[in-house]
Amino acid sequence: MKSLLKISMAFSILAALASSSHALIQVAAVSKEQAKKLGIEVESQSAGPNHLRVVIDFKRMDALKKFDPDKYGRVELRLRDSDATVPRGTRTLFVAPLQLKQPEPGRVSVAFTARRDQVARMSVVIHLMEGLSMVAFNLELEEFVRPEQVDQPVAARSKKPAPAGTGIPAAADVKAN
Repeated sequence: MKSLLKISMAFSILAALASSSHALIQVAAVSKEQAKKLGIEVESQSAGPNHLRVVIDFKRMDALKKFDPDKYGRVELRLRDSDATVPRGTRTLFVAPLQLKQPEPGRVSVAFTARRDQVARMSVVIHLMEGLSMVAFNLELEEFVRPEQVDQPVAARSKKPAPAGTGIPAAADVKAN
């Protein structure tokens, strides 16, 4: 009976050790210069008077070559606490995964809309697996996006004038009843 108990305990301990994870997460802060070298592009456009649309594109090459959404690769948006006395990364209010798009093979794109006054508290983290370790590239958006410099609405930038005589009134020409 004692040998059966010893065998079952040894098996339980072995099963517990085999199922636990001993992986590491390596976090790298990414500056504008490093982002260029990694092939990461951050663009922002106005999405109204109080909001910005941020688009982040990157190529799956060099350090990001192993990014694979099927193998734990993900991009997430993080919002920090507004308390300036709290060190970065210690008080995260929320983490939201961003939907990945692949506009062309080997290229990944994510986009989101945020309030202008919240951008300084946001970061985007690109996660990928490298062996048994998770590697995270952290982009602090305040370094990449300047809300005060983005002033032209997206619609005004991409809007083409309607051909003359189409009979469709412009929004400025329509009067409220």
